[in-house]
Amino acid sequence: AERSGELIRGDDNKLTTGAALAQERETAQRLEAGRGDHAAVLTERQFDRALARFERGRGFELSPEQRGAAQMILCGSDRFQGVQGLAGTGKTTLLAFVREAAEAQGWRVVGHSNGAEQAATMQRESGIATTTTAAHILGERQVAIERAARREGVPDVVRELRIMDEASQSGQRQYLDAIRSTEAAGARTVFLGDKHQHQSVESGRAFERSQQHMPVAHLGEASIRRQRTEHARAAVSTILAGGHAEAIRKLPAVEIRTAQSALPTDATRDDKRAAARADNAAVIQRLAQDYAALSPDQRAKTLVLTSTNADRQALNTAIRAEL
Repeated sequence: AERSGELIRGDDNKLTTGAALAQERETAQRLEAGRGDHAAVLTERQFDRALARFERGRGFELSPEQRGAAQMILCGSDRFQGVQGLAGTGKTTLLAFVREAAEAQGWRVVGHSNGAEQAATMQRESGIATTTTAAHILGERQVAIERAARREGVPDVVRELRIMDEASQSGQRQYLDAIRSTEAAGARTVFLGDKHQHQSVESGRAFERSQQHMPVAHLGEASIRRQRTEHARAAVSTILAGGHAEAIRKLPAVEIRTAQSALPTDATRDDKRAAARADNAAVIQRLAQDYAALSPDQRAKTLVLTSTNADRQALNTAIRAEL
């Protein structure tokens, strides 16, 4: 296959196909051609007013990075744009503002995401009507077929803003399909994702590569809002620096090994297992007591996580007994 040219060996000694390389080139070309190829939603002055109104209504301010991303989307005239955002940086809050501001100007805002659960979450949290990316592309193909049958053209600029969430999870082919369908509809698309999180099952790192060919706003560590406590933020910072094990070690920990510490040196395997079970039961009881001691408001903000279904059931039973 390599001799025939079907497979091509890259500089890193990895193999790819000519078709994959052609898709990458086409993606880059279409993204570059989209620079300044559409219309802005707002002027700078309109943006400032819309942002002030949104922040007053929500009772909080967007982070500087969130404001910058929203300004790029709403005041830019590029057909394609990207938002590279770390987990917990308030991407859905950003989208809620973008939707409100765009719809107030008569734009249609729609979204699609990699999976049904992600699509439902995006729709619930941002208010943007969202489907799966696969369903979106299938629907766009059907629309194109019907439009061709009617010999109906489409203006180059249509007031429609599309949000492709979890863009890093789409393979090269699906990503290119989203680009083509955007052009065919005369719309704009914002690719939203994180190149550091889960990547596509299909071949290609399309979202990561495409960031070189379109305007991209970044939501980094400074915009993280999901972690509220100082030790949790410190752990996330360490993880982002690559220190996963160190981050776990930094978290406050209470270990109960009373039964295991009391074992004699000649303890049998059965003795060790029994001691481990006893300590595990003590941990469950301690967790239940600590959780029950919290105020109702604190309990509403607290999650109890465990690695096994048996422990989950035991924890639920113990917590209910304490409450």
